[in-house]
Amino acid sequence: MTNNEEEEDQKSPSDKYKGEALNAYRAFDEVLKVRKGDHFAVKVLKVTGRVLGITLFILLSPLVMIGLFLAFIAAS
Repeated sequence: MTNNEEEEDQKSPSDKYKGEALNAYRAFDEVLKVRKGDHFAVKVLKVTGRVLGITLFILLSPLVMIGLFLAFIAAS
């Protein structure tokens, strides 16, 4: 096996999902990044989308925590 295959085998499932979550956030951040050539209306939409997205992440975080808590209870 190569080094990359060995590293893939050593990664836990949580590392895999953590990486996917990080990639999703980076994609979200890249789409809503305000650029120099954007028109005013596009800038307003991007800032509004960013505020709504962050608000949604904050509102969903307790549900994720409850889900993880229940998953750990079920696993034990």
